[in-house]
Amino acid sequence: MGATADVARYVAEGRLEDVPEGVREFAKLLFLDTLGVAVAGTLLPAARIATGYAERLGATGGDAHVLGASHRWAPAVAAFANGVSAHTLDYDDTSFLTVAHSSGSAVPALLAVAEETGASGRDVLEAFVYAHEGLARLALAVMPTHYLLGWHTTGTLSTLSAALAAAKVMGFDAERTAQTLGIAASMAGGMRANFGTFTKALHTGMAAFHGVLSAGLARDSFTGNPDILEHRYGFWPLMAGAENVRPELTTAAVRDTSRFYLEDPGVGIKLHPCNSAVLAGIGAALRLTIEHDVQPEAVERVDYGYMHVARGIVPFDEPRNSPEAQYSMTHAIAAAVVRPPPGGAAV
Repeated sequence: MGATADVARYVAEGRLEDVPEGVREFAKLLFLDTLGVAVAGTLLPAARIATGYAERLGATGGDAHVLGASHRWAPAVAAFANGVSAHTLDYDDTSFLTVAHSSGSAVPALLAVAEETGASGRDVLEAFVYAHEGLARLALAVMPTHYLLGWHTTGTLSTLSAALAAAKVMGFDAERTAQTLGIAASMAGGMRANFGTFTKALHTGMAAFHGVLSAGLARDSFTGNPDILEHRYGFWPLMAGAENVRPELTTAAVRDTSRFYLEDPGVGIKLHPCNSAVLAGIGAALRLTIEHDVQPEAVERVDYGYMHVARGIVPFDEPRNSPEAQYSMTHAIAAAVVRPPPGGAAV
């Protein structure tokens, strides 16, 4: 039995009773935060375009709701539309291990499948926790190389977490969960080159869509390679290069059922709707502006610096539109100086 089977067994056999209360409560917070962010995101152009296109495909008449729409949709398509809404503000939480917005795809997938199957809130919470935990364990073998090569982990890794979430809430055993991963891995994709465009949010929607689709196909006995992670032509070698894969990290992590990566290293909930790489700049600018009562007209220039990796994530010094502004340190700092919140509430 290989690593894919180990991860699948860990997720399939995981029980909510074994999750510490603090982790359960934090997971609830992440779920509700993602839902709130997705509701807000329905008002943005990327979400409206994606939802409108999905509707034109004739996806209505299913079991699942799309946020902001009155009728029901096919579950996978509802997950897609809600996934785009969840990420278009770039306000959904971020995993410190995977750098992925996994809640942004897992929550839409779970909402859709729960409506289809009649799953309970407890079942959804259990699936949400173990989707995060399963993903963290399989990601250990290829991170951070996978991200540094230019892959957007929300489009790649989160496709697998959405598939794990859907498989878990559908009640799959370990074998069928491994098949689900095999199907989902062939749909995983997303490039960091699309940061600053609507397509970044599309990655989240497609991860949710493919997660639900993979589990639905597996439920009907569609097959995928149950060794998809470790196979020589599988997910790990192709996504990080065979020489960079460290399967022993995943194997050890799967065996350690006492650790919960939701807790350590954790998942960050954002204070501002923008890429995580600019949050430190916003915080520093807000603190200086508020503590020293800085008036915008008094500022001649702002000097700042950041790590080379961050520069590649937020390259837009002169953003031309809202998506690019979410990935611009210059815009973030300028906005913090010009419009600081009253009393520094968001510092």
